[in-house]
Amino acid sequence: MCGIFGLLSSRADISNRSHDWGAIARSMEHRGPDSQRIYRDDHAVLIHTRLSLVDLHERSDQPMWDASGRYCIVFNGELYGYQKVRQRLTDRGVEFRTNSDTEVLLNSVLTFGMENALAELDGMYAFAIYDRIEGSLLLARDRIGMKPLFVMRSGDDFVFASSVQALRALHPLEPDLLSVQSFLSGYGGPMTGRSFFKDVQILPPGTMGTILPGGRLQLRSFASWRDLNSDSRQSELRSKKPEQWVNELEALLLRSIESQMLADTPVGALCSGGVDSSLTLAMAKKFNPDLRVFHADVCGPLSELQAAKQVADHLDLPLNVAQVRDQDFLHLIPELTENYGFPFLYHPNAFPFLAVSKLVGSHGIKAVLCGEGADELFLGYEWLMPNIRRTLTRFPREVFRFSKERFNAWERKMRGKGPGNRRGQNDLQLVRSLPHAFEYELGVEDHSIDTDPLSSWPSLSDHRSLVHSGELSYILRTLMHRNDSLGMSASIETRYPLLDRDILRFGVNLPLSAKCRVTSQLTDWHHPFIRDKWVLRQVAARYLPKEIAHRVKRPFRTNALDRLQIQPEYFQRSILSEWFQVSSQRLRFMAEQASPHLRLRMLVLDVWGRLYFDGDTLEQSRSRLKQHVGFGSHGPVPTRLAWNASDAMVSAGTA
Repeated sequence: MCGIFGLLSSRADISNRSHDWGAIARSMEHRGPDSQRIYRDDHAVLIHTRLSLVDLHERSDQPMWDASGRYCIVFNGELYGYQKVRQRLTDRGVEFRTNSDTEVLLNSVLTFGMENALAELDGMYAFAIYDRIEGSLLLARDRIGMKPLFVMRSGDDFVFASSVQALRALHPLEPDLLSVQSFLSGYGGPMTGRSFFKDVQILPPGTMGTILPGGRLQLRSFASWRDLNSDSRQSELRSKKPEQWVNELEALLLRSIESQMLADTPVGALCSGGVDSSLTLAMAKKFNPDLRVFHADVCGPLSELQAAKQVADHLDLPLNVAQVRDQDFLHLIPELTENYGFPFLYHPNAFPFLAVSKLVGSHGIKAVLCGEGADELFLGYEWLMPNIRRTLTRFPREVFRFSKERFNAWERKMRGKGPGNRRGQNDLQLVRSLPHAFEYELGVEDHSIDTDPLSSWPSLSDHRSLVHSGELSYILRTLMHRNDSLGMSASIETRYPLLDRDILRFGVNLPLSAKCRVTSQLTDWHHPFIRDKWVLRQVAARYLPKEIAHRVKRPFRTNALDRLQIQPEYFQRSILSEWFQVSSQRLRFMAEQASPHLRLRMLVLDVWGRLYFDGDTLEQSRSRLKQHVGFGSHGPVPTRLAWNASDAMVSAGTA
């Protein structure tokens, strides 16, 4: 919804500083083009750039003060169903000057306390509240991490912002070389804690923090995936019949979509052609018959345009299409990197997402609904389902490998050589993930208690812990970052009806048989007689044709990055030489010997490095890419179209 920035100093000298605070506001203008305001006193600076969606009047601009003039808030996000909380506050005598959710949030925190207030409010948010008398800051970020919040210490200053671009506008940043090396080794990138920038941290989802001038940031968790687990809720759902599960999910979805369509400007919807976005679209039409619908078409053999048209035609809604071709991928690499903030590779569909966000903005729409979250809640990823075909093809090889290992161990023992000193299969992956505290494997650290996450390592049979496991929660955080950074680059807010708090609680505690269900139909060759996301598909069948409701998952596909032909000459004067202290000749040797995948990682690291640390312009970066990078042929359409847990660490990912 907005861009936020704040600086709290232990020295009362901010009024004497020569910083260009306006430049920081301009660096976030794409996040909030409707208004920009700056507050400054001797100890603090607060900057807000607004994308106005609720109460468009300037009275709702931020920074926003409470009635006493002591507390001030900068807020990025949206709250849903906040009118009930507003009424509770009104009953307590609180007077409101605006119709905004921002004022409700501020007064709710001041009246009920942070944790009690956030327990009552649902939505996506990152915000800070400044106490002018005490000189303190209170920070918080939503449970899922839908809205970003970066924090850093700089001398006597504590700084926070919704984008690294704002931090860079304050003063130059340096790369975190541990993160850079980990990325080259195959890691997707940090989404909490350590970032790609030295001394810049990503505030973990579901975390709140307090800081005093010159003090240390003290964090504690107020919400997590695990606290959605409820034995009583699980027992209640187990006692219900399958049709009752479907009825309850339908009611929850309708309520969520209705609340998330609330705005004083039009809200549109994204349509990929898959069941998640199609159901969201069909339900949203009930509340707005003139809903604007948008689709990103990756032109070529992987196009999903016909599937999206089928959905739009069934709902009698015009489909607005952003077409993305090979050269668009190459042209957009610098722009995407600049807005993404990090080296990217996990979601190559980020390119179509950026293109469709621009299309949405050109139609005067400021917010769109999407179907993100269904695969994580209702187990829609291919690699989560029993794969009979893969099991049959791999069984002989696995038997041979197991037998060979047992024989080698027996042979060494008979010769008195002990178990040997062979490297374990997981060693390299463990070393890759060490700089990021095993975020991918174990999820986000719980700041409230010291737990051992290995003691509850999830499996499909224990799907309640699976949905908040490292893998699935990590994937979701990467999707949230993609959608926020690239959507907001076009001043577009993405909303997630399937990640409504009540739907999260429902999905986490739902029996496994409601998600992964044996059927009599051969719907998917890889998973015959198994239906993923069963309960969601049953709801979809009430709104959509059967072939759409039960369409096999087809990720937002593209193989453009896989077909990039990168000439080693590109790395002749690369910033990577400086980072790793090797000559251009040796770096070129690495590029020549590298696999196409590693060479691609080197490329996106170099583009990011030049843009963020060498001062390259977008045009300079595009020119260099055009000179040294081209495309190979499309080749065959890939047969593996979804995540595979065994290679997810180096996978390009899906949507």
